[in-house]
Amino acid sequence: MNPALADPAVAAAWLADRFEEDGIDYAIGGALALGAHGIPRMTGDADFAVYVASTWPA
Repeated sequence: MNPALADPAVAAAWLADRFEEDGIDYAIGGALALGAHGIPRMTGDADFAVYVASTWPA
C-alpha cells in the first residue's frame, strides 16, 4: 500500500479522482466531510456513497 494513502484526506482525494475519471456519481460523508464543514470528530474516516442506477424493472 502507498504510505500516503494512510492519510484519510489523501486516500479520499485519490478515490474521488478515480470516481471522476470513470464518470461515477458519488458523495463523501463521515468524519472527513464533517471536518471540512468545521465540525471536528475524533475518528478520521471517510465514507463514500456511490450512485448505482436501478435496472428494475427491466
